[in-house]
Amino acid sequence: MIYIRGDIHGDVLEVIRWIHTETTKWETGQDVFLILTGDVGLNFFLDRRDFQRKLLLQEALDELEERGIRLHILCVRGNHDCRPEHIYSYHLTEAFGGEAYLEDPYPGLLFLKDGQRYEIEGFSFFVIGGGNSSDIFLRLLNDEPFWQDESLSEKEMNDIQRFINLLPGQNILLLSHMLPARFSLSAHRGNCAGSSMEVFLDRIYEECHSKICGWYCGHYHKNIHFQDGNCNFFSLYKTTVQIA
Repeated sequence: MIYIRGDIHGDVLEVIRWIHTETTKWETGQDVFLILTGDVGLNFFLDRRDFQRKLLLQEALDELEERGIRLHILCVRGNHDCRPEHIYSYHLTEAFGGEAYLEDPYPGLLFLKDGQRYEIEGFSFFVIGGGNSSDIFLRLLNDEPFWQDESLSEKEMNDIQRFINLLPGQNILLLSHMLPARFSLSAHRGNCAGSSMEVFLDRIYEECHSKICGWYCGHYHKNIHFQDGNCNFFSLYKTTVQIA
């Protein structure tokens, strides 16, 4: 089973409550995947508060493991998530045909790497994390976490664009934190559309829309589903969709 959920902003108790609700549907020996589309909040404070959140989640996963159910939590990086490569405790590991970031004490929690393709339960996922904050100055004034490299660099964008252009197939599910600019929901929050990430994602969609059959994001704090051609778009917030 594969589930996808939007921003949780560190509310791991909400995730644990969801696990307890869904667990009756899962069978012994089964692998279950929960994908979080950014602003996860596990790498936010960069202190014991992050570790406490991760520990709570891992303990919930360990309890399931004792019952023979393996739940994997896979995280896309949002603009409010520190890059895992900047955190000493993370290292790269092979995962589902690509590479992901892992902390050894929390083996059930993986941060997916930008620009990687993953094969999970017969589905092909491509990950483009990162985003743009509309509240930068407010965060700085309130001494709240903000990362200068929250968005992708120009080199990262170019590398990702070259790689996805070379991918074969027509059934890619794209996981990102933001939407292409043409579909941006920023205006719904009183912000200007067309941030650097949205413009880049628009370029990806323009060139590769024939390869993409589904697109899942968070960021906008809206639950919206719409279709463009053969591609279904899902903006997720405080809700979970099941795709398999």
